[in-house]
Amino acid sequence: MTEKRLQNAALSTSYRWEVAARLLLAFVGGFALISALGALCVAFMTKAGWMPRAQAVHILTLLSFAAWCGIAMWVFFHKRLLELTFLILLSTSAVLGVFLLVR
Repeated sequence: MTEKRLQNAALSTSYRWEVAARLLLAFVGGFALISALGALCVAFMTKAGWMPRAQAVHILTLLSFAAWCGIAMWVFFHKRLLELTFLILLSTSAVLGVFLLVR
């Protein structure tokens, strides 16, 4: 192989790993963030007396799918993967902390 082909192959491999990492972050990180946010919203709605728990879970399950798709698009739109990973981890832990206070 020529040097140009080796360089393109290496670039292609690193690009594929980055796409795989973004896919994993969108799936796992987005699921964790949306699950924590949904739990917080359900706890808040039931504590406030706005609706029964089962109805709040049903509504937020339907809405969380759209939000999860939005997070997946954000993961592939953002330029720096490491920064985004820390941002999703920080957001998830902050939402879980507030959930533990509200619950």
